Amino acid sequence: MPHGRLLSFCASGILASSAFAGLGPENTAVIVNGDSWVSMTVANEYAKLRGVPASNFVVLHGLSSYEVTDVDHFRTEILGPVLAALDARGLRQQIDCVAYCPDIPYAAVTSPDMAGKQYPQVMTPVASTNGLTYLYELVEKKDTDYLNLDVNLYDRRQVPLPTGVPLNKDEQAAYAKGVNLYMEKKYNESSDTLLPLLAVKRRDSNIAYNTACSLSLASRPDEAVAALRKAVAAGWRDYNHAASDPDLKPLANREDFQQVMRLLKSVHIEVQPGAAFRSRYGWSDEGTAGTSGAHYLLSTFLGVTCGRGNSVNEVLECLRRDASADFSAPKGTIYFPKNGDVRSTTREWGFQPAVDALKALGVNAIVENGVLPMNRNDVAGAMIGTSDFNWSSSGSTVVAGAILEHLTSFGGIITERAGQTPCTDFIRAGAAGSSGTVMEPFALQEKFPTPFMHVQYAKGFTLAESFYQSVYGPYQLLVIGDPLCRPWGKPLEVSVSGVTPGALLKGKVTLKPTASRPLDVAQYELYVDGKFMSTGTSLPLDTTMLADGSHDLEIVAVEKGSLEARSHVVVPFVSGAQRVTVSQPNTATMGESASVTVACPGAKSIELVSLGQSVGQIAADKGTIDVDTSRLGLGQALLMPVAHVGDRTVTGPPVRLQVNPRAFIAPVQPPTGPTQPGLALTIAGGGSTVVQDTINGNWLQNLAKGPNQTFVLTGYFDAPKDDLYQLQLKTNTKATIEISGSTVCAARDESQRFVCVPLGKGPHRLTVHGTAPAEAVLDIRLGSNGCYHLAQGQFRCAVH
Repeated sequence: MPHGRLLSFCASGILASSAFAGLGPENTAVIVNGDSWVSMTVANEYAKLRGVPASNFVVLHGLSSYEVTDVDHFRTEILGPVLAALDARGLRQQIDCVAYCPDIPYAAVTSPDMAGKQYPQVMTPVASTNGLTYLYELVEKKDTDYLNLDVNLYDRRQVPLPTGVPLNKDEQAAYAKGVNLYMEKKYNESSDTLLPLLAVKRRDSNIAYNTACSLSLASRPDEAVAALRKAVAAGWRDYNHAASDPDLKPLANREDFQQVMRLLKSVHIEVQPGAAFRSRYGWSDEGTAGTSGAHYLLSTFLGVTCGRGNSVNEVLECLRRDASADFSAPKGTIYFPKNGDVRSTTREWGFQPAVDALKALGVNAIVENGVLPMNRNDVAGAMIGTSDFNWSSSGSTVVAGAILEHLTSFGGIITERAGQTPCTDFIRAGAAGSSGTVMEPFALQEKFPTPFMHVQYAKGFTLAESFYQSVYGPYQLLVIGDPLCRPWGKPLEVSVSGVTPGALLKGKVTLKPTASRPLDVAQYELYVDGKFMSTGTSLPLDTTMLADGSHDLEIVAVEKGSLEARSHVVVPFVSGAQRVTVSQPNTATMGESASVTVACPGAKSIELVSLGQSVGQIAADKGTIDVDTSRLGLGQALLMPVAHVGDRTVTGPPVRLQVNPRAFIAPVQPPTGPTQPGLALTIAGGGSTVVQDTINGNWLQNLAKGPNQTFVLTGYFDAPKDDLYQLQLKTNTKATIEISGSTVCAARDESQRFVCVPLGKGPHRLTVHGTAPAEAVLDIRLGSNGCYHLAQGQFRCAVH
């Protein structure tokens, strides 16, 4: 003890037919930091890989943070604008999942919502952006029940479901008091406080279990065993935890305790059947979907690249692996290593039952002693319990599509210099998805996925559905990966008659879809340009209600059964009489201008839209739009021409522009003389000093005494390979930054800057020129695998 829920207080072109489980690209909103080239680059790649409609991208600007924010800013800068954009576009009802690109804050401090309230000991104040998005209904209302550890009614719980009574507010307070008394080792007082809560049968088995622990330590064995029996009757199933719990050791030699333990060991553990997710479904206390109940929004990060995160290329490769893994039915093994660490024992209750369920599905799985799977070439999944690991030392190979994660305190804390190995190391090792808590979770099972996550995944559910069907209280869980990844899904080919690619559709037409397994289809859905239009076996389309020009129609086949698997085909067509004609430039270099020639007779203006935001326009019916490619990100940017003719719009065919990075900056000769760790700071009239760390926001202010001090900061570092480096800068010093003789950034205002710096392998010299005001701020970070403040561990300078 304490254990468990301690407190319940609170497009385009024609696409090949593709399939997803309860999720599809038309149901996924992608959130982008429009000021970050990394975020835009990941968005471009995801749009290309998954065919997410352009209307489903929401681009945000001017975020106050890109790592950790607070819940008020989360509501005003992220959640509110995202939901408002989806409402304005008429998409809110069809969006089931919100996927975040890098450089959106991954966590938020919830203290503003707790004003006047006290956090229970196990409820720490930092929440993940994923968890707050999933629990958006409560977060919008500032209802701190989003912190509850049994708040997720979509979670597939152990059966039979408990039928007891939940704690009311007064009983919750009593429970919190009893737990605190236990923590203070006042076991008799704790027992007297907790026992009255068992006067009626309780839904939460942890209440009775924790009461048994307190009674045992209070030397009240008869009452302790009776409370333990009530815990088992209410659904307590963790034999390993109870058998090794030192709180229950005083009972070990009692026959009645041993009898309870034998009963507990013999109980077969299984969970509710898996269920497809829809945001419009309301989830009941029993975990069934209906028209009323709690509503959620699935959420993952497509990648995290700040702090201890991944490199841009690692994120892109992860997304490509995930897309390629669909329907692959991985021929590998899902591993459940166990050891004496509490990070492992917390979930060992479900290891063997999950293995049994996986084998029944034809998926190989094994429980074995250890920390990591060692020297295995078939890791199709792993549930790890350790604080630190080095995957490369395991000698094991990860199969595409695998979920790998570990239960530890700081696995989801991506800010630099946090302790323990972050979950991003699993992405680096080849995982499709991973997760970790963003603040100390106290090793509570409720905050982490159960072993049955792998069972849901192996049944064919998507990565996002599998995670959220397996975590009781998700408010602190950061989930990284492609939400649509579905390795164990079954493909379904969809086709449609009544339209051919590029055809002109006039008036009212009827589309007749079919599928390779028609008897498995429950219904077909029609979307135009990403927006839901109708459903049925025969799909009517009134083209007179559409803008003239180019469009995409998408036919989605929804399968029968618990998966509600979605397969789709996309077909481009044109409607109406007016057209937008465009040039088709092939490539451009980031930072340079790309010229697109457009024309639409009678238009008062024509604009180009990328990821839902305008990136250039002309006030004429023909001409050339010069697009600043630094606003597009790298990769294939999709530019959608939109002409404004009177009060109508005319849409043109998409322009696919491949944006490439600048040439790699060549390395320089390192210093010929002796060097020392750190960077050399020279202040005009003040001599030189060696800066060993810049993580303190006042570091320059402390060194540059007096206003308007010109300075030069210089240091050498090594690029281990050719790679795209991230430079993140926020300053009021009007700094100019050079790397190896090339100017990469000139800050003329105090806005947050994200700069792509392609560096060749070898030594490089960083030079920063600026003028420090009285309260100088120079927050500069650089890195490829993540992004870090300048410090002595990375930099060296000449000895003077």
